[in-house]
Amino acid sequence: MIFLDSTGVFSLICVLIQCGMAWIFAAFFAVLSAQRAPWLRSWSGAYLGMGLGLTALGVRFVHAHHHVAGETPWRDGRIEVRAFYGLYTGGKVLFAWCFLAGASRLRRARWPSGALPPAAAVLLGVVVGALAPTIEFILLFQVLWLPAVFVRVAWLLKPRAEDQPGWGWLVPRTLWLWSAVWIVYGIATVIAGPLTPKALLPWTYILRINSLIDLTFQAVLATGLIVVGSVGSSGHSALWRMPSRPRPSSELRTPDERPRPSAMWASSGPPARARAAASNGSAMRARLLAPTQSRRGGIAGISARPASPRRARATGARRR
Repeated sequence: MIFLDSTGVFSLICVLIQCGMAWIFAAFFAVLSAQRAPWLRSWSGAYLGMGLGLTALGVRFVHAHHHVAGETPWRDGRIEVRAFYGLYTGGKVLFAWCFLAGASRLRRARWPSGALPPAAAVLLGVVVGALAPTIEFILLFQVLWLPAVFVRVAWLLKPRAEDQPGWGWLVPRTLWLWSAVWIVYGIATVIAGPLTPKALLPWTYILRINSLIDLTFQAVLATGLIVVGSVGSSGHSALWRMPSRPRPSSELRTPDERPRPSAMWASSGPPARARAAASNGSAMRARLLAPTQSRRGGIAGISARPASPRRARATGARRR
């Protein structure tokens, strides 16, 4: 909720920051979705919808605060304002749909397939936004379903016993708290008035800083989603894995866990293979050269090579 005063300028700046973050994370999850993880593609679509919606809202209120001599600011009810409100509401519906779809696919929960259900939901959001008389009415419309989406996603993404280490409670707790905050937004909007809001009521101070509050939750939520996407889930491989420390043979409990020579050779890298080849070559050369070193007098533990008869007669003649 943005008022046309100094606090409204501050809220508009927070909206523009949210918009930039949404586009960044849309691109980020799109890059990660190259691993063909369906939930990452859904979350990329969620932040794409948020980016589109916040861009429309930002353009609408940037023009509203553009006080230039002779220029009339856009008022609620104009065709341009209705178009931007429709894009904003449709983008928020797309965000909620794809956000819940990604969590459902990650947990392999039941979710509608095909493009028709999300298209119908987004179209409904565009129509409601375009027909809304004020931005406060749109905020009240979101209170009807957005907290429920957050609670459902929090329940799906809470840690389970079969999850990999590092999952954490950051995303569920953030969504539970954010859903409660949105309910407070709805109460404040009803008290302040969804059609003609009274700007001086104490409840409107919550609405004046809601952009800052949402910006904070959005940053924390995106950080938690990055952790969830990197760790993966049961039944899915992680997007990236840190190399694990090899366990020594003394820690392996059964013979089946102990590494075999072929497995050790295959798992070793090029430097380890080079050292092993050099060691084997040195041992082979030592075995081949040992008999020749005992030619004269021999060495301890190795007998000298017997001389031929001709050489023995020549040696005896010299001695005589």
